Amino acid sequence: MSITPLEIQKKKFNRTFRGYDETEVENFLEDLSIQVTSLIKENNENKDRIRNLEIKITELQDREKTVNETLSVVRKISEDMKENAKKKSDAIIAEAKHSAKEIFLKTEIEQLMYRKKDVKTSLIGYLKNQIALIETHDMNYSKPEEASITLKEEASITISQKPENSVLDDIPIDLRRNRDFSIFNAPSGGQRTSN
Repeated sequence: MSITPLEIQKKKFNRTFRGYDETEVENFLEDLSIQVTSLIKENNENKDRIRNLEIKITELQDREKTVNETLSVVRKISEDMKENAKKKSDAIIAEAKHSAKEIFLKTEIEQLMYRKKDVKTSLIGYLKNQIALIETHDMNYSKPEEASITLKEEASITISQKPENSVLDDIPIDLRRNRDFSIFNAPSGGQRTSN
């Protein structure tokens, strides 16, 4: 059973012959009423504080939940962005390597085409010289024996006078021996030179 401060103040006791001093009892009850009033007020204030704190705790918990959910979404987005960036960078690197390879191959092909042209020009010039030499010998000598001996001598001189840095020296030996290497195709007959 709860007692209010007002009940304490208005409480009356029966009188007896040898009872307590009435003034002293009333003063005590008055003090007690004031203290109980103060305690009740303090208790109510504490309840209000607790209620407000519980509301704030609930709000903070809601915010914490929202922040955690947001962080989770941000982490997921960040991971997706990293993965997409890695895929894009891998694709760019692969494309750059492919482009570099194509450029390198194109450059190599262009260099080989220039070499082919030089070799072809050089071979044609050499063969024309040889044909001219043969024709000159045919006109100068009536006997086949004389022409044969002279041709052998001039051929050895021509071979010994071959320039040191021939255009053929720039082409690897394995390519020179390759039947499929287009620069060694016959210019008009469609036949390829032998090994």
